[in-house]
Amino acid sequence: MMIMECVRMERLRILVVGGDSFLGKTLASSLIADGHYVVTTTRRPEEVDGSKILLDLAILPTELPTGFDHVILLAGIWNYQACETSADAWLVNVENMSKLSAQFVEQGSFVTFVSSNTVFGGERPWCHEDDDHTPQFAYAKHKAAGEAAIIEAVTAVKGIQRLNIVRLTKILSIDTPPLPSWLEDFEQGKVVTPFADLIFAPISVEFAASGVAKVSLSREPGNFHLSGSENINYVEFSRKLAEQFGFPLDLIEATTSQEKGVSIPFLPKYSGLGMERTQSVLGITPQTIGSVFDDLSKQRDLGVSNGTNSCFLYSL
Repeated sequence: MMIMECVRMERLRILVVGGDSFLGKTLASSLIADGHYVVTTTRRPEEVDGSKILLDLAILPTELPTGFDHVILLAGIWNYQACETSADAWLVNVENMSKLSAQFVEQGSFVTFVSSNTVFGGERPWCHEDDDHTPQFAYAKHKAAGEAAIIEAVTAVKGIQRLNIVRLTKILSIDTPPLPSWLEDFEQGKVVTPFADLIFAPISVEFAASGVAKVSLSREPGNFHLSGSENINYVEFSRKLAEQFGFPLDLIEATTSQEKGVSIPFLPKYSGLGMERTQSVLGITPQTIGSVFDDLSKQRDLGVSNGTNSCFLYSL
């Protein structure tokens, strides 16, 4: 999968912080395929090798790696429950992320911080790139605070022109829950019970990786968005999934999280993000639901696995 056109084609040195993540693996692979020199980070000492370095955001090293043209920050504590309960969550997501950003900017790197649509709270449709934040739960508050802390830290070292932030809606691959269980149930003729009150604006992992790469390599400062083109609930999505792969619609029985007694921290009215500035500056348009399913079909045909992304089950 090649990165979107119009990015600089020279071979760049790129560090992906959080290369073990769901998105990080696809992003690193696509950047390498485009001819760039890519190093990723891991928290696992046993996985360190020539292209993967050790970096634990809970314990920042005294010296960071140097010499990178671009640094893309994907790492952090993303699990909703962990953000509520982990003693390290605020340290990792806010304090150390801002320190890391400022240090890389001081080295001369261009830094891209990957954030979330949840910072807007879900009550307003199609929030634009520079709209005010209204986060409603711990993970969203961490992301909003992380953005603010990074901007403050980078501004303090006079590097704001070497920073951009890109917010994403929910990323899907064929093995993102609940898709695997739904498809298995469909194949066995079992009924699935998707939630009608769970709304999202999905994008594929391919679209997300390509978009993040283009945002980063553009070296355009400011805020950008990557979003699906429509808000859709899980019932509607499950029907499209069944149709895409040839399963009968009578295997779908709509319910709600309330009816099932499932507590979900984020039930937005609106999940999609406005992309006016992103389209104007970078030419990236929202991903249609048809394009999402095209990518899911290709993954299923190829048996592609990007690793599970269970922490995103209710990340809209």
